[in-house]
Amino acid sequence: SRGASARCNVSWTTSPATTGYGPAGASTSRGIGKPPTLATLPRPSSGNEQRTMNIPTLDAVNTATRDDFVALLAGTYEHSPWVAEGAVQQRPFTSLAALKAALVASVRGSGRSTARQQQLTLIRAHPELAGKAMVSRSLTAESSREQGNAGLTDCTPAEFAHIQELNADYNAKFGWPFILAVRGPRGMGLQRAEIIAIFKRRLAGHADFEFAENLRNIHRIAE
Repeated sequence: SRGASARCNVSWTTSPATTGYGPAGASTSRGIGKPPTLATLPRPSSGNEQRTMNIPTLDAVNTATRDDFVALLAGTYEHSPWVAEGAVQQRPFTSLAALKAALVASVRGSGRSTARQQQLTLIRAHPELAGKAMVSRSLTAESSREQGNAGLTDCTPAEFAHIQELNADYNAKFGWPFILAVRGPRGMGLQRAEIIAIFKRRLAGHADFEFAENLRNIHRIAE
């Protein structure tokens, strides 16, 4: 993408996600109601069933009012309009890379005393992989498509049960959901076995590393 006519690769959402995380970060999905089963998983939508997504140009982003700027980037960072609000003063953007850098800087919040708490809120705004938000069909359109493309809606009963257990163990240990850009480092998509292996490896990690790794994956998802 070059120049002011480059198109912004942003993610648009259509419905609020239910993550099941309370103020203390504890999952509320355990012991409440009937647990999800493989049979209740929604199937991924076909391309024809998804609404057309309007992608703004850099010209539109640079000339929009503050409120319109935030609206144009809605969904880029899940349920977190404050990220775009923190980047608006960095306009005009000469490239898509410059826009992305401004959004990353907004999340980083250097010098802002509330930065860590806002980052935690951002992490908790994301749904679990193959979690109750997917089962209840309350994922955003982008999250639903990404998890569906990764084959998480086609888990075997054993795989689904294993991921549910990993979700619960990870949240119990760290107090926030496990986040992974399932498109993979090259954008080709991760296989379910790869996702489970990464999940298990990261479950053994340190809290500070996992906090940073979740933020890194959030930025990857936003691209």
